[in-house]
Amino acid sequence: MKKILGSLLVSIGLLTGCAPGQTNASRIGSGQWTPPSDLGTGKNLIQGYSTQDALNGAKSACAQIGRSAVVDQIIPSTQRERATVTYSCK
Repeated sequence: MKKILGSLLVSIGLLTGCAPGQTNASRIGSGQWTPPSDLGTGKNLIQGYSTQDALNGAKSACAQIGRSAVVDQIIPSTQRERATVTYSCK
């Protein structure tokens, strides 16, 4: 029974395309963020479904290069707009 339930949950997750983490999809879901965009002068921009998702994306991007994210600006998400975070990796 547990195997069936587990398989069902995985199937639903794959069908909805809402796996957490970075995505290149034009529509993002809960727990997802866009790839970082280089703004020059060491700053990057990332968007997330929620403000916390965008912050997680910035942290993840910097962690991949062994650094920590330093947030410059946060524009919180709304019901119609993604959250936007401008940050640098230090």
